[in-house]
Amino acid sequence: IKTREAAYKDKSIREINKEISDLCDIIYFSARKSGHARGGGIITNSKEAYMKMRELIGGLKFVEEPKILRFFFGKLLPTDNWQNMLMAKYQADFGDSL
Repeated sequence: IKTREAAYKDKSIREINKEISDLCDIIYFSARKSGHARGGGIITNSKEAYMKMRELIGGLKFVEEPKILRFFFGKLLPTDNWQNMLMAKYQADFGDSL
């Protein structure tokens, strides 16, 4: 964007990201491709969306959660074998293709 859009050539990467983020209700990213991170993130500025997403996290229970989720350092514990169910579904859909 910075190199191809004349209107953004003098904006910082941070300003460009902020403008894009302000257009979104929810941002999801995977950090698994980075050797420095495990997992990813779901970001929202809507408490209603956050509460709905929180209910969708099956098989996990919040045991510690900060009041402000600027950076998530909460702790989750598994409540069932959702990891195995996810792997079984993946293998049923894709076999040993990866």
